[in-house]
Amino acid sequence: MSMYREALLVSIVGYGVSVWAYRLKNVVPSKLLRRLQGLSGAYSTIFTDAMNFTLGIDPLDLEICWRDTLTRVGVLTSEGTRKSLQEEWQDNWPPAIGDCSHQTPPKSLAGYGFVRLHAKPSLSHNSMKDSTVVIAFLARNKAHTLPYFLTLLERIRSDHNEDKTLEILKKWLSSLDGYYHSINAELLSSPPERLKDETGPANWPSSRFTHIMQLREEALMSARQMWADYIWFVDCDVFITNNQTLKILMAKERTVVAPMLKSDGMYANFWCGMTEEYYYHRTDDYKPILNREQVGCFHVPMVHSSVLVDLRRVASEGLTFVPSNIPSYKGPHDDIITFALSANRSGIPLYVCNDQVYGFVMVPLEQSDTLQHDYAQLTNLKLEVLVENPPLPVNELLSKYIRDPRPDTMGFNAIFMINLERRPERRQRMLQCFRELGIQAFTVNAFDG
Repeated sequence: MSMYREALLVSIVGYGVSVWAYRLKNVVPSKLLRRLQGLSGAYSTIFTDAMNFTLGIDPLDLEICWRDTLTRVGVLTSEGTRKSLQEEWQDNWPPAIGDCSHQTPPKSLAGYGFVRLHAKPSLSHNSMKDSTVVIAFLARNKAHTLPYFLTLLERIRSDHNEDKTLEILKKWLSSLDGYYHSINAELLSSPPERLKDETGPANWPSSRFTHIMQLREEALMSARQMWADYIWFVDCDVFITNNQTLKILMAKERTVVAPMLKSDGMYANFWCGMTEEYYYHRTDDYKPILNREQVGCFHVPMVHSSVLVDLRRVASEGLTFVPSNIPSYKGPHDDIITFALSANRSGIPLYVCNDQVYGFVMVPLEQSDTLQHDYAQLTNLKLEVLVENPPLPVNELLSKYIRDPRPDTMGFNAIFMINLERRPERRQRMLQCFRELGIQAFTVNAFDG
């Protein structure tokens, strides 16, 4: 009888823990999973079945996080570490029995704070395949932003670089084997570093616009030819901090839709007005959308920098980046304006959505600016991100390309930061700001009253 009581107790505890984990978005302490390793026989079956049933996980998939607390954002491990953990777990799985798999976690988890468990959905005759999405971006002189930007890839075009853009892309591409259906990358490193009539990295002669138009159009045509469901045009100075952005945008069911991206000022990736000459015009509608005083999806004359196109819709056939493809085109020689006017001619409304905080975008350089200005803007934007968000994550593989300033005291004898010990999250945020700014500071603990 005592054995049945113990089994019942284990079952109740298992279900309780599972419900608790479910409410915390499937995040559980690794110590708890390690305890499962010590269970045997019926106890192991009861506990793992409880977690599988309650969390909807069968078999378990995992994403390893290192966290001090559940409320603090975790640092994900490298893909290599995650793979080795999954392999160890799979090697130790007992054979599946019927529709149930009784799994216990790998012993390697002992060194991690918390684990997020992902559901692997069961298949049925009503199950739908995921949509196919081509992700197209152009990378040029973006070595300082690429370590933060590179999370998704389907198609790359990159040339005429003056920094380590190519080196970073080659290193990142070499690590992608098996993660994507296909990768089409063209990396050009031959001179000249600039186009013939360019005077600087921020100079945009007509030839540069033509070059960009050709590359974007090629990506669009390739996506159509491979029967992709969507194509997502993303610039390399865009930082998508919401990892559900793509799914959310697809669920909007719009032919063309963009997530609203903020900068460290009034700049964003949409226009609310356009002049008769098709250039930018600020209207009274702009600020309420930018500041999220009005929330939703809004019909606007222009979206850029991060744009999702639904290629399943017949109207999308009229979209183009090449002016000569639009009959009687009289607009500027500009890729984003051409795209917006092709949408207008095809009766396709452009939408920007601010219902979520999707991410950030850098302010474009002025014509006379150098890459040093872009480095400074990146620092400003990273500080803006830190106001209400964790730091921009960096793939461990690319961390060596981050340009951290050498810390100093800015000419003072010493700099002190006074911080309440009961405000550790503020301390961490300030220390991260100091790292970004290159400020060497001493921390002084403060106490209430």
